[in-house]
Amino acid sequence: FKISLKVQREKMRKLCHWLVFFGGIASAISIFLIMLVMNFEVFCRYLLNSPTTWGLEVVSYLLVTSTCLGLAYTLRVQAHIGVDVVRKLFPIPVQLFLYRVSLLVIVAVCVVMIFWGWLDVRASKLLGDVSLTPLAMPLWIPQIVIPLGAFLLLIQTVELLYDKNILISVTDPELNKEVRKS
Repeated sequence: FKISLKVQREKMRKLCHWLVFFGGIASAISIFLIMLVMNFEVFCRYLLNSPTTWGLEVVSYLLVTSTCLGLAYTLRVQAHIGVDVVRKLFPIPVQLFLYRVSLLVIVAVCVVMIFWGWLDVRASKLLGDVSLTPLAMPLWIPQIVIPLGAFLLLIQTVELLYDKNILISVTDPELNKEVRKS
């Protein structure tokens, strides 16, 4: 029975890894699409003297998509901004405690974002809300990335909470990268 639990845990860890990875890929694709749309908008506005009616709206949706879907991947690769100067003033056990507390705060924020985000998506879908622009985008489509991104961040945060190498990740991020490779 213990082997089965260990196998299940490893499967869940891999699933978490791939979901977060694909969220990061979707975030990168969104940034690339932002670049394409903005370049097209500049081309139309300044060379053809005919700006698009949809460019700014699409870029706004892509920016939200990139941000929300990239949160979990950014946490995984430890690319979020942190205040290391203050953290390093404390002994290692306190650093570990503070790190776990910060992860628990992230879990709480994710639960709130998922709950309220889903209610917002559901309301927009039921009411048939659309953007007030010529594109008339159904608002539930861009809104759904908020609870989805929060869910990805939640599973990544829970994975970090269960990580056996959490002490290494708090005390030495470079060493943590080496441990995760093995």
